[in-house]
Amino acid sequence: MHLSSGSGIVRLITGLAASALTVLALSGCYTVGHVHLASSYGPSYVAYVSRDGSMPTEVFGNPFGDDNQADTKLVSTITLPNGHGAKPAHIVTAIDRAEGHRMVLVFNPEDKLIDGDKACGKTRFGSRPADDSFTIQAALCSHSKMISEARAEGPASSSIDDQRFQKMMYSLLAELLPQREGSRPYPCRNSDCS
Repeated sequence: MHLSSGSGIVRLITGLAASALTVLALSGCYTVGHVHLASSYGPSYVAYVSRDGSMPTEVFGNPFGDDNQADTKLVSTITLPNGHGAKPAHIVTAIDRAEGHRMVLVFNPEDKLIDGDKACGKTRFGSRPADDSFTIQAALCSHSKMISEARAEGPASSSIDDQRFQKMMYSLLAELLPQREGSRPYPCRNSDCS
């Protein structure tokens, strides 16, 4: 009798472990790669750009809707990483764009070779529909000059509130807006499968 109840516990633990591994496998992974920091980048530049209390942000190819209201909702969920005072983001107005300091997020760009220079220099982007994965090219810009860039790739999310999407956005911003100075190339190093 004791042996059979022990076997039941072993089967239960084995079943739970298998279920947990299945959930992790099906949840998919995302990667965030830091590509470049210009020599003019530093936390003080981020503080300058967000000096009015939030980060001006341009969004292209929003996978959660294609109107200004959807962009506003997406940007309202973005908060700068902790080292920058956990400031929110806001949609760029024409005046903000004319001033030139802003963060640019391009979702699912048609141009797979897009980089921070293109993200800062262009005002329109073609985007492809999200399938089961998507890409975000991010850049911190001063007019058409790229100050910092990072790229994220991961499984598509059905909602802005998806925890995996929120974690990926936070990781992307942490790479885009690091707490260090200078121009250094960093290989893709951040990975999260939770």
